[in-house]
Amino acid sequence: EQGTQARTVASTNMNATSSRAHTIFTITFKQTKVDSALMKATDKTSKINLVDLAGSERAASTGAQGARLKEGAAINKSLSALGNCISALAENSGGKKKHVPYRDSVLTRLLQQSLGGNAKTIMIAALSPADINYEETLSTLRYADRAKQIKNVATVNEDPNERLIRELREEIERLRRQATGEADAELAQELSAYKEKVQATEIMMEMMKKEWEEKLQAAAKADVDRSSALAEMGIVQGSVDKSVPQLVNISEDPMRSGALIYYLDEGSNIVGRPDGSDVHIKLSGVQMKPKHCDLVRNDREVTIHPFEGAKIFVNGKVISEATVVQQSDRLIFAGTHIFRFNDPVEAEKRAKEREQWLADHPDEVPDLPMAMDWEFAQREVMKAQFGGKLGEGSNDDADVQAKLKELEAKYKLDQEARQKEWEEKMKQLNDQSSSDKEGELQRRLEDQRRQLQEEFERQQKEAEARMAEEKRVAELDAKRKAKAAEESLQEHVAVLLPMISEVNEICTVMDKEFEFEVVIMPKVAFPWTTFVPGEENNESEVAVKCLDKYSNSTAFWPQEKFEDRFYLIRDAYAQFQNSGEWDSGDEDPFYDAPEDRVIGHCRIYAETLFHLMEIDQTSKILDFKGKQEGLLAVKMQIMDIEGKEFDDEEEDAPDSLEELDGKDVKFSIQINSASGLPHTDQHFFVRFTIPALQKPVQTPRSEGSTTKPEWNYTKLLPLRVDKDLIAFFKCGMIHFEVLGEPLPRPKMPVENVRLTTSNYLWSF
Repeated sequence: EQGTQARTVASTNMNATSSRAHTIFTITFKQTKVDSALMKATDKTSKINLVDLAGSERAASTGAQGARLKEGAAINKSLSALGNCISALAENSGGKKKHVPYRDSVLTRLLQQSLGGNAKTIMIAALSPADINYEETLSTLRYADRAKQIKNVATVNEDPNERLIRELREEIERLRRQATGEADAELAQELSAYKEKVQATEIMMEMMKKEWEEKLQAAAKADVDRSSALAEMGIVQGSVDKSVPQLVNISEDPMRSGALIYYLDEGSNIVGRPDGSDVHIKLSGVQMKPKHCDLVRNDREVTIHPFEGAKIFVNGKVISEATVVQQSDRLIFAGTHIFRFNDPVEAEKRAKEREQWLADHPDEVPDLPMAMDWEFAQREVMKAQFGGKLGEGSNDDADVQAKLKELEAKYKLDQEARQKEWEEKMKQLNDQSSSDKEGELQRRLEDQRRQLQEEFERQQKEAEARMAEEKRVAELDAKRKAKAAEESLQEHVAVLLPMISEVNEICTVMDKEFEFEVVIMPKVAFPWTTFVPGEENNESEVAVKCLDKYSNSTAFWPQEKFEDRFYLIRDAYAQFQNSGEWDSGDEDPFYDAPEDRVIGHCRIYAETLFHLMEIDQTSKILDFKGKQEGLLAVKMQIMDIEGKEFDDEEEDAPDSLEELDGKDVKFSIQINSASGLPHTDQHFFVRFTIPALQKPVQTPRSEGSTTKPEWNYTKLLPLRVDKDLIAFFKCGMIHFEVLGEPLPRPKMPVENVRLTTSNYLWSF
């Protein structure tokens, strides 16, 4: 009944209950036999596969379409794979050696043991008597004929040792029967021989039994040694001991968290490298010391004692003296190994207290427990290092204030307009009342004046309420964006912090004059981003600052670039550890060829150009912190389509850009020179853009390393005046970026070069 329910059938033109899938029903038999002499149980297992193969079919005959057509194609494909396996097995039975493609189909893979294994197989072929199915009947008979050629020899699988013991016992029993059943004197000699043979067989059985016991003892000893080795690695077999304080690992992969557990014994528990002496918890890593720290357990209290030079974080804070750890404290050794301290007794106590609190306060909603995972531990370290000011480089507060000021200015203009309209209406009413002193008309004017006053107050209250709501929405939106941006920054920093810590330690070991750190700055401060007018350009970005201590130069790497270099630096360190030296070859993963960097930015209000007047000024170049890095001299003007200035003496001369709406003009910009630029850079150039341009405009690079470059660069840009362009020149600013190339790293004097082992030997 179960097999029938599992079948998949559907109606076709050839069969109303056509099988649409192969069905395999497996019955497993298990027989247990107990040997009273050896006190051992033996299991004998066999399986019976009942297989209902769906028949092959032709789409033209069955009229299958859609899902039925796909089912028929899948059935034919699996039957073809089954036929290939049967043909290969038939050839192998004839003496050939041919590969059997069991893996070509799920069906053949499931029936592998039934087809060519330790099994006996019976195939029943279903034939059709109709002459229209002649080809299908012939194909089925050929199929069955190939299956008949397969020769399988079914045997009972038995352990060799058990088989030998069984045969010896049978031989002993047979000899004993022969020895006790013969009483003739003529057979005395044969009986003696039989007894000697029986004794020899019994001695052999005793020896085999002894060897088997020795093997069991050796296996038990090996299991104990393996358990001890796994315990040193923090891998616990069986159930966890809930009476001993322990360290539980926290991994970046949630599936691997809790896989390692180190039990803390009473007294000293030293953490260090595998090559350290008297180390109980062995951890590897660049920053791991031979003896990193000592976890001293006194009953249920555990105190961590860091050794000199060891880097240890407890709940995100670096410790340098003895510290008592509490339940669920996060411990980070050498920047990469993260553990959670767990005292099962204390954990159970806190769980009971929480259950009691929930029982005593059924109406209150309890706080959900924090997920103390890898990300949580990294954020603790990150907050400790950045002091909780992760998004300091962002201008979200400035954006909020600017938005609020804009709303207040709009509200003020609306209020002034309403006030002016109300005053005009009141003036008209006063004029009418002064010219006409009639009592009835005077009362009507007074009513109108009162209504106007009430309407004005109502509109003013509505405007104030609307203003307050817009301010609230703006503040909420700004807070939401700020929170999302900070969470994104936290994720990036959490990934980079352990990597940077490891790279800095490698630089110290390999005597490299480099230092790396995480920086968070506005995107426009990096050379790989471009200022885009009209878009959000104040977002912060995480990058890695590379300080070359030898040349005192600084470079900024994007996160993706540093992550690629991180693995190259690891490979270099592995080579250095193995051979004591390292050949950087053509590329040094620690050092980069000088790349362009952003010196600073210069912003000039474009309102003067809106009134078709010339701008000729020298502006300050400020970096992302607001520090002045130099001065930039530029000259700009709006001209007619022929590149000529507008003549104010002409009668139809325009006064502003609004009068040129829909017309073509040319924007003349001249970047003359700069001064006071940093002496650590060279080949300066300027990049600028406005919304109407498809891509930024860039000046040629200056020659040499002068701090006063001169470009005298002039560019006439054709523009079509529209509403967006008018709005930009009326209220916007033109943004200039000054970039430069850091000076190349000076060559290190020969006496400061660190000799490799081979160079040191050749120097003699």
